[in-house]
Parts: sequence; C-alpha cells; structure tokens
Amino acid sequence: PSSYGHVEEFVELAKVIKENKGILAVHMRNEGDGVFDSVDEMIQVAEKSGVHLHISHLKLMGKPQWGKSGQLLNYIEEARQRGCTITCDQYPYEATSTGLAALVPGWALNGGNSKMLERLELKEDRLITDITSIMDKRGGPGRVVVTSTHGYMTELDGKNLEEISNMLGMSPVDAAIEVLLKCKGEVSAMYFSLHLDDVLNIMKSMDISIGTDGVDFSYDVNYNPHPRNFGTFPRFLQTVREHNLMSLEDAVYKITGLPSKIIRLADRGTLKIGNVADITVFDFNEVEDMSTFVKSPVKPKGINHVFVAGVPALLNGEQTDNREGKVMLKTM
Repeated sequence: PSSYGHVEEFVELAKVIKENKGILAVHMRNEGDGVFDSVDEMIQVAEKSGVHLHISHLKLMGKPQWGKSGQLLNYIEEARQRGCTITCDQYPYEATSTGLAALVPGWALNGGNSKMLERLELKEDRLITDITSIMDKRGGPGRVVVTSTHGYMTELDGKNLEEISNMLGMSPVDAAIEVLLKCKGEVSAMYFSLHLDDVLNIMKSMDISIGTDGVDFSYDVNYNPHPRNFGTFPRFLQTVREHNLMSLEDAVYKITGLPSKIIRLADRGTLKIGNVADITVFDFNEVEDMSTFVKSPVKPKGINHVFVAGVPALLNGEQTDNREGKVMLKTM
C-alpha cells in the first residue's frame, strides 16, 4: 500500500523517525526498471529529513538492469559523500521470492485479490500485453518457478512457467493466468531475475551487510519457501570462498559487526571482553548452503557449534535444549 504514497508524506514520516533516533528501513518502490528513480526518491527523503536510510535487499532486477551495479553503487556513494546516512543489505541469491501475482500489473491489482481474479478472467489485450512485458523483464518464463500452489495444483510445484505452459498446452502468459485462477491467486513463486555478476559486485561492498529478507520457518514446513530462509549466511560464506571475493575476516564482519553497527547494538557483533558471547563456530572450507529452490527446508553443512549468550545452542552439529536467545527489540 505504501507504494501509492508521495515523497512529501514519506519525508514527514521520516522526520518523526529521525526525532526518535530510529532508522528508515525501506523496501523501495521499484527494484527493476525504476530502481535508480527509487533510490533517488529515498535519498531525497533522507536528505530532507536527516533520517538514517537503510535500503533493504539492494538488487537490480530484470534483464534491462543487468550490468548496472557499479553505477548504482556509485550513485549511493555520491549521496553519502554529500552527508546522507545510507546503509544497505543484500541476500546472496540470484532469485527473488514473492507471489506469481507479481506478474500482474499494478493497475490490475487495484481492489485486491478478488478484483484481480475478475480481470484475469476477462483476459483483456492490455492485461496480456503487460503480463508479457513483466515476464520478459523478469527473465522470461523459464526463469519463473512456481514453488507452491498451496495444494491446488501440486503437480506444478517446482516447475517453471515454460514447463507448465507445455504441460497445459498454452502460452506461458495464458498458463500463468490459468494457474492464478485455478489457485485463487494463492501461488508462491521465485524469479531468477538477478544477474550473478551484479550480485557479486554488490556483495564485495564493505558498506553492505548480509540479510536474509526471510522468515523464521521450521524445517518441517510443508512447502518450499526461498532458500534464503534456511541458508543465507552459509550461502554468503560459500560464495566468498568460491569466488575469492574478500578475506574471511571481512566476510565475518559483513554478517556480524556491520549489521550490529547499523542498528546500533553496542554489545554484539564483535568478539570483545564485555560483549554478549553470541558465537558461531564453522569450517570455512566446508560451510555450504544445502537448501535448493525445489527442496529448501534443509540444514546447511559446516556449522559445528553455536553459542547464544555463551551457552551452547548447537554442539557438534546437534541442537541442544538451551534457550538463551531473546528477541532484540530496539526501543526508541
């Protein structure tokens, strides 16, 4: 809903956040064709309000934006040089995760799920044209994977739209519409719409922390959410190792010290006398994300011990009964 808001409104809200020493963490209005406009918009908000801006899951989504990560990072750095406080995070995957309804243009979503389904039934030319364009920008039907139809059409779970269109004997756009209709709009999907070179280039920045953009799922979840929910940090360390992106010390800083600094947790994130002893012991040569896009609830390899507040929560790879963790709620 906030995507319909105006910059002036965001500025006024951000002033309140600034007054209360908070952080404006934002999922930007657009991460594809309009990503540079969206960054510019949020920089305007930060500069006019003085708020600490944090851009969540920074990325360049869709073929037209591939190869522009250097330009995007320079744009953000220029704003920092002007005095703007900007931090970012990134998840280390080439695929995004949302609903299959993300292929439906914004105007056709107006009024909620029921109105969207009514418009899909009509299949007007404008709708077909817009879905075709969105699908192409996200990488094409072969890069759009249905991860769960939530029990409606389980035979399609794990298939991409190219495969589904062949199964149903219709075009990829018609197949997407058919699946949305049959599943009443409730379809989870992944979009392989990022380019690895951009992911790696953003990853190398020491100003950008690693974040999951995920949810606290149990391993017995009955469908396949994005692997980031289970393997983000092992995936990052694995990627650093395989591509020789940075030193191990810098990699650890990006997942511990930097995020603690961003959200101002003074007693966490570094190994120091007086700090809370939250410690993960892993084998850098073995750590690996075992979660896949078709089977995601899988534990990673290479993590030996985890201590929470100095107490073992994972010992020799086995979870203990200790429950020393707590929700970190930053009060204003």
